[in-house]
Amino acid sequence: MKLATLLLVTITQIFTVFSAENVTFRDGTLLNADIFKGKGFEPDKNGVILTVDNKIYVHHFPRTGRNLAPSKYYLAHCPNPYGMPNCVPTRLSFFNFESFTLLEMRENIIKMPVPYNKKLEAVKAIDLAMMNNPPKLLTAKYLTTNKVIREWENTCFIRFAYAFERGVAVWGKDLKPFKEKDPVNNRRVFTVK
Repeated sequence: MKLATLLLVTITQIFTVFSAENVTFRDGTLLNADIFKGKGFEPDKNGVILTVDNKIYVHHFPRTGRNLAPSKYYLAHCPNPYGMPNCVPTRLSFFNFESFTLLEMRENIIKMPVPYNKKLEAVKAIDLAMMNNPPKLLTAKYLTTNKVIREWENTCFIRFAYAFERGVAVWGKDLKPFKEKDPVNNRRVFTVK
């Protein structure tokens, strides 16, 4: 019985994430992350939930010239895994990622054992994100100001304090850079798994 339980726990941990390798955001953030695909939290038309070191990644939306609005303004009512509060979504829209990352994500999602409808919706959303500019709601100047980003950060710290403390989630700013700058494309690069 103990062996069966141990085996089940090991298999569950292995198959609840799917490698995405290097994930590059439009704002310049580069991560070595996985796509979370726990039941009910698989990639869908709204985007993906990423994990770094088996912890849910909460993006910090750094101030760069290519900012998009924080998730809470366009992904309301998206559930979070591990009982984390839903008022601050951890799911990231496909519009947040560079095209080459989206191509890799698309291939990984096609191979994932997720419900067909979610898989189809996710692939269509990726194609839309690769071909079009982000919607106005994501790029609105009033949603990408320093004040809005500070509010996002404060909300995350308040709502996810317990998840950060327990080690269930990781805040993007808390990842240690392994390179100060990537000389090829001047992006900030964060730790690997």
